[in-house]
Order: sequence, then structure tokens, then C-alpha cells
Amino acid sequence: MSELQAQGYCIDIHTLVKTISIIGGGLAGLALGIGLRRSGVPVTLYEASSYPRHRVCGEFICGVKSETLNNLGILHHLVDAEQCSTTSWYHHEKMVYQQDLPVAAFGISRYLLDFRLSRNFRKMGGQLHLQTRYPQRQNREGCVWTTGRWSDPRSPWIGLSLHCKNMHLTHDLEIHLGAQCYVGITRIEDQMVNICGLFRKRSSITAKKHAVPLAYLQACGLQQLTERIRSASIDFDSVVGISNLNFSRQQPPGEHLTLGDQHTMIPPFTGNGMSMAFESAETALEPLTLYAKGAINWQEALHTIRKKLRARLKKRLISARAIHPVMYSALGQSLLVKIAKTGCLPFNRVFRVTH
Repeated sequence: MSELQAQGYCIDIHTLVKTISIIGGGLAGLALGIGLRRSGVPVTLYEASSYPRHRVCGEFICGVKSETLNNLGILHHLVDAEQCSTTSWYHHEKMVYQQDLPVAAFGISRYLLDFRLSRNFRKMGGQLHLQTRYPQRQNREGCVWTTGRWSDPRSPWIGLSLHCKNMHLTHDLEIHLGAQCYVGITRIEDQMVNICGLFRKRSSITAKKHAVPLAYLQACGLQQLTERIRSASIDFDSVVGISNLNFSRQQPPGEHLTLGDQHTMIPPFTGNGMSMAFESAETALEPLTLYAKGAINWQEALHTIRKKLRARLKKRLISARAIHPVMYSALGQSLLVKIAKTGCLPFNRVFRVTH
């Protein structure tokens, strides 16, 4: 018996099952769509672009439980992902810390994972409309908004990423701290690595698209890392960027139900963003199923999902947002280095509170 059914809700099998509309085909949208189809709920998903494509993403799934992936019906898509279990931290090219991760993470590109999930969704009978925007931008029952991050033109941040082959890593995940930036490098499929960084915008950089990430790395004082990447085989088609990133808490307006990055974003140094997308989809799965099958109304489903999301994500978001300024400021980075050198860096504790 489910939690909501235990509270007195029951499904009327004679009620026509309502269709759930999902606007945005990222991880949260696709995972939710697959989970709903497994429960027999009709789902129509609208995606403004197409699959597969490269995205600005750490491509590092850290902290999500196998139970969550099983509940969504997507665990099998990660069985061949890279298992990442070690990490090293660098400050201006010098390794200052290395550690085994408390739990192993998955390394897999969004290019591959989005393709797998979208194919799975279609095979299960989901209606997927690519290169199609939802026809009506309005509050509406049965609609779930998973269209990705909120845009804030005042944001000082730009995210950049690329893939390359033949690049040796000292550990499964390398974190590099530079002048007003941090960069994560992790193993993904086919002997590739993903390099993804968050930088303060620099108006002085006017390079062409394929050269922008390396220009930013150089400007942030990461010359050796830049040369390592240049010496590898860069996939220039994978170079992507995104600006106007907003890490503040978002309050969904009216009757909008938002999940994934559309609901809220966690600072990327945690490696927990992809996990949060899956967790938010799992959180919404049962209430939406009960709504679609007539057991609860839309307001009840909305209230339940929002309440559970707050309880599930609040602690890690507060912790990560408190640490975030430390990661890019010169003073904060120096402090981290000093603590790491003394052997007193509470890595496992920080990991727990941000995951």
C-alpha cells in the first residue's frame, strides 16, 4: 500500500485516466514520463529541441539511490556507465586533496542518456513531440514544467563544457579551482572525459564558440589544464555554453508544478544536479498517478509534491548555497587549501549534507 493510499485515498478504477502533459524533455521530464507510463498513465511530452544533443552538464550522477532509479524504471540505462569512486582537488594547478568518494557515482554523457531515456519513453507508449513548444503557456491542471533552469539576466555566471578523448586523469573526478571559477573533469563513456566549469563572465573574452572554454580556463589561471586539454582529442561538436544561471530558490507560481532545474538548481560543485532531477521525478510520481486515476484532485497532488520536495531538498540546497561563494572567491579557496593541508577537511560530512 502506498503512503497516500494509507492516508485514505483510493483509486476508482472506473474513472477515465487523465493524461499528464510534461513540458520539457530533460532528465526530470523523461524520467517522470517513463515512471508514469509504467503505472499506466497516458503521458504527452513536449520538447522544444531534439535528441541526442550535447548540454552543459557535469555528467556526474552522484547521490541518487538505486531505489529511486528502480522506482522510475531507469536503472538499467546506467549499468554500463563509468563507475567513479575517487576524486582529487587542485588549486591553481597543484593537487591539494584526494579522497575516495563515500559512494560511487555514475559518469555518462547527456548525449547518450537523453537518447536512451527518450527511446525508452516512446517504447512504453509515451507521446513525444520533438521541436515542439507547448501550445499554451498557462497554469493548467495535469501539466508538469521541466523546461530547465530559470534565466536571470543579472547572473554573473556562465557554464561551459566539452568532451575530449586521450586525456589522462589522476582520479575519476578532478576538481580544479581557479580565479573566480571551478571546473570538474570526469570519466564518461567510450574513453571520453567531460570538462565542465562554472565561471564568472568576462567581457574581455571574445573568442569563437569552440575556443571559448579554453580561453576562460587560461583567463582563470589554469594554463596547465588548458594544455592538457589541447594535447587531447577535443570533440569540438560537444562544446556548449549557457549563461544567466540562477541558483536562488524558485517559488512555482500559481498552479504550476515544476520539477528538476525548473524547480530549483543546486550549485554544480556538488555533482548532485542530475540526481536531484531524478529525485524530483520520483517525488512527483505517486501523487501524479493518483491524480491521473481519480484518487486525488490537482490541488492535493500539487500540495503533496511541493511539501515532499521541500522536505527532501531543503537541507542540501541550504548547505550547498552556503558553500558556493567559498568555491570561487580567492579568500575562500585559500581557506579550503589551508584546511585540506592540515588534514581536517570534513569532506565526508560536507558530502552528506549536500547530497
